[in-house]
Amino acid sequence: MVVKFFSNKKGGSVKALDYLLNEREKDGTARVLSGDEQLTRNIINSISFTHKVCVGCLSFEEKNIDEDLKYKIMSDFEKNLLPSLESDQYNILWVEHTDKNRLELNFVIPKIELTRKIALNPFYHKQDLSRVDTWQNLTNITYGFTDPKDPAKERTLQGASKKISLQKDYEKLDETLHDLVKNGQIKNRDQMIELLNENGIFVNRVGSDYISLKLPDSKKARRYKGGIYNEQFTSLRRFEEICENTKSRIDEYNRRDTQREIGFYTNKLNEYTQRKTEYIQSKYSRRVEAKEQ
Repeated sequence: MVVKFFSNKKGGSVKALDYLLNEREKDGTARVLSGDEQLTRNIINSISFTHKVCVGCLSFEEKNIDEDLKYKIMSDFEKNLLPSLESDQYNILWVEHTDKNRLELNFVIPKIELTRKIALNPFYHKQDLSRVDTWQNLTNITYGFTDPKDPAKERTLQGASKKISLQKDYEKLDETLHDLVKNGQIKNRDQMIELLNENGIFVNRVGSDYISLKLPDSKKARRYKGGIYNEQFTSLRRFEEICENTKSRIDEYNRRDTQREIGFYTNKLNEYTQRKTEYIQSKYSRRVEAKEQ
């Protein structure tokens, strides 16, 4: 499971709800799990601030999980994202998606503290990323969800694409290059880059552990990272060593002490959440409101 926050052009609007509850709702692959769509829609429309909505999702590789566990995880996420806020101080809508053959728990939070009608930003990257990342790590270990930080899950093709056909083209190229290396037809990274250029595939950037290239019909370049795209790939022997190092990292990951990690992440999450609690209470506490009155 991975926590994602989506960017909103011009501060966001009810279009986020239109997207989450489009034709998928009729198809049975989207449904509201918690909250009131119309209430959330009304609140967003009533906001006069430029930044109106926070949108994101908990994205699972699993096709589905236990129904009660969904609600437990959603509640736990809210508690750690907005610690110390009462349920009447914020609004949140949870929408489940299953159309991609995996589970997504999408959330929409209007950026307003409801009792005082002042701006509320649920997620500020610089301040909140460490806490959210720690919650993600702890949740994955506790419930045994597929972990994006598992070395076995690393992908050489970096980034996602909304254009499926383009994604397949880049993935096919990745597979082809790996096959050529395994067959001994490409013996090092420099030879691979030369081969790409000869075939009209523009290599526009080269780093120590990646190359960035652009297919002829593509508008944007894509980054390939690690493995055969690393500068350490200087020979087939070095490629074998890179593979062995990756295997060792996977074995080490699989042998890790998960109970010790649960304790570590629990302590870190409590520490981060306490800091956030103090900040929220200083700004949104009902005691603050009472003093102002």
